[in-house]
Amino acid sequence: MPGATPVVYQNAEIDTPGRSLRTWVNGTQPHSNTTRVDGAVSVNLWLPHHVGYTQPVETIETVSVATSRFDADQGLAAGAAITVVTKSGTNELHGSAFLFRNQDELNANNVFNNAFGLARPPLARSVFGGTLGGPIRRDRLFFFASWERYLGRNGRQESWGVPSLKMRDGDFSEVAAAYPSFQIYDPYTGGAGGRGRLPFPGFAIPASRISPWRHRRSRTTRRPTPKRT
Repeated sequence: MPGATPVVYQNAEIDTPGRSLRTWVNGTQPHSNTTRVDGAVSVNLWLPHHVGYTQPVETIETVSVATSRFDADQGLAAGAAITVVTKSGTNELHGSAFLFRNQDELNANNVFNNAFGLARPPLARSVFGGTLGGPIRRDRLFFFASWERYLGRNGRQESWGVPSLKMRDGDFSEVAAAYPSFQIYDPYTGGAGGRGRLPFPGFAIPASRISPWRHRRSRTTRRPTPKRT
């Protein structure tokens, strides 16, 4: 819509599985937007920039969006007035079923994994469900119901750097070769506030200035059992 920013997801998937979208309209805050579903305002009272309920796509009949010159029935909106009308049953029995599937076997690997010979991280997302509507009493009373479920499994890959053997011995000349502006200063030189500090010669910390350390195996400690008196 004119005057609207590109929509973004709100919060994390783990706490808002409905994943309502967020946008700024005509310079107003996201909580200034109002969404009505069949005439009722849908809003999360604790997080007013969230829609209270994200309607499944298969249940929606029409959607209209107004960003200015609101009618009287579109009050409580300063940015966008969104009106959603859902489907209803008819004299005939109708239904639908849908499935969306995204998995790692169907996706290409990214350029970073290919560069380092890493496999695709595990990924599996499924959205499936269906709708059903029909008559309860012809021409008088109808029903319409929907069901939708989301299942997801995401993998994650991270790259970490560790100090080289030279760095473990206090020699940081490798860093200086890669970053010409790098410098390592002697904290025991200079005045207050670090003024006038002198760099270590050759970007190396003397062995006498490095605290000794030992490799320790992790072990489980148990609390002593209190003695009865």
